[in-house]
Amino acid sequence: SSSSSSSSSTSASVSPRKASALDSLESATASSHSSTADEVAELQKKLLDQEKTNRKLERELRRTKRHLEESQDDLQAKEELQKTTRMFDRQLKLLKTNLQEAGEQIVLLQQQRDNLQTTMRSDMEEMQQRHLNEKMKLERKVQLQDQELQQEKEELR
Repeated sequence: SSSSSSSSSTSASVSPRKASALDSLESATASSHSSTADEVAELQKKLLDQEKTNRKLERELRRTKRHLEESQDDLQAKEELQKTTRMFDRQLKLLKTNLQEAGEQIVLLQQQRDNLQTTMRSDMEEMQQRHLNEKMKLERKVQLQDQELQQEKEELR
């Protein structure tokens, strides 16, 4: 407004043609000021929008980093689990082998026991038979001695 009053006072002392040029210059300057203000406002709006977008992207980046860390933790846990599973598989295989060997050992021991029992039975039967034979021999001997004794008694009578 101060520039339009100074320019109207200027246009009074200059020719109408110059005054018209000055007026259009003044109007262009005012329009330029207003469009510059509009541009500044628009740039400020763009800047705010950009800052908002940046904050949004930063949040998204933090979220993505957190998910990545969780994924890495999950992957590490999975690797540990696989490692432990492989170790348990090896131990299970070893235990199965030991169990199989123990089973085979049990079968062998049972066979040995059965053989020993068979041997003991036959030894016992043999011993009983010998004992019976000895007993019969002794009984015959005693019988013979008894007969001899009886004969001697009769002879003595």
